[in-house]
Amino acid sequence: MGYTVGPLELVHGAAVKSNDIGFTEERTYLRDVETGLLEDKTEQLRLEIHAAQQISDEQKKEVLDEVSRRWELARPLSSHSNGRDRWVGRFMVERFGVTRATAREFVRKWMDEGFLVKDWHSTARMNGLRVG
Repeated sequence: MGYTVGPLELVHGAAVKSNDIGFTEERTYLRDVETGLLEDKTEQLRLEIHAAQQISDEQKKEVLDEVSRRWELARPLSSHSNGRDRWVGRFMVERFGVTRATAREFVRKWMDEGFLVKDWHSTARMNGLRVG
């Protein structure tokens, strides 16, 4: 959400026992710096998490452009996270701030749809990704 959370500033939980009707839905609260009161940030956090799991069409184009650029430089990106620096997902995580799981999911989806193709790069003498 754009800022660092310090100790005792974030609370996630639910009331599991009460003298009246229990409120068991999990909520996330963030302590207000000025007042010290906890503010419910559950919906805002859900939206932030959802946004971190999305790739826009412009971002997809940027990823495909990077795959093409690296293929032309004979430094192809890898489809697998064990490729470390070569993993296309790493580019996505660093560039767009998506989670590793989200990057992995999109890479797999784009490969299934034929946007990305695993191929042998004869100059680099290794497997890599190219745009399909």
